[in-house]
Amino acid sequence: MSYDYCYKALGVLNSLHNSNYTVL
Repeated sequence: MSYDYCYKALGVLNSLHNSNYTVL
């Protein structure tokens, strides 16, 4: 379960990063 949560958190962070780069 903790692994799944970590994976999800990383995915969200990655998504935010991509969004920021796209905006910039």
